[in-house]
Amino acid sequence: MLDTLMLGTMGEVQLSASSLANQWFYMLTVANFGLAGGANVLIAQYWGRGDAEKIRRVMSIVYRVSLCISLLFAAGALCIPETIMGIFTNDAEVIAAGCLYLRIIGWVYPLYALGNNTIMMLRAVGVVRISLVVYSVSFVVNGFLNWVFIFGNLGAPRMEIQGAALATAIARVTEFAIVGWFLFKREDRVCLRAADLLRFDRSMVGGFARATAPIFANDL
Repeated sequence: MLDTLMLGTMGEVQLSASSLANQWFYMLTVANFGLAGGANVLIAQYWGRGDAEKIRRVMSIVYRVSLCISLLFAAGALCIPETIMGIFTNDAEVIAAGCLYLRIIGWVYPLYALGNNTIMMLRAVGVVRISLVVYSVSFVVNGFLNWVFIFGNLGAPRMEIQGAALATAIARVTEFAIVGWFLFKREDRVCLRAADLLRFDRSMVGGFARATAPIFANDL
């Protein structure tokens, strides 16, 4: 939203390009909503039973699936941006500008997916303030850096649509850093540890798929 609004003064081509390029990101967002929403069906049940160990196992599965999905989206944005933009428009100028945006923002899709899924899963155990903190900080960082990089303020080069992508990418890295710090340093309900991320409980995959598939399919 910020990128589209602040690029409005750059002309119709860049405005359209950022808006359409972010449709690819929106598809990734919806996929992650479905994934985390399905996982939360299980997490809420385990939280009600007081079984934090199984919550950690579910989160480990979500991170693996989410990483695979986000890497596919990142590969699309980085390797075939022309094809991605061609899904939404046949305007050559808009496609060219959108490719500039995707080639920068695509690198942080995995970080966004992991961080955002963490926030959504923590809601199932009653941890909600972190989302307010993360998205508020991200909004300010994104807006300020858009002003710096899009328009070339504070001595920065005028990057226009590439500046919008760079600012958004930095905001996503900031989100991921805050979530990671909170998850491993401050969160005291699930108590996820780095070692938990390496564990893969095959016995839970079937139940996870049954709970997640309908919600994931519905969101897609």
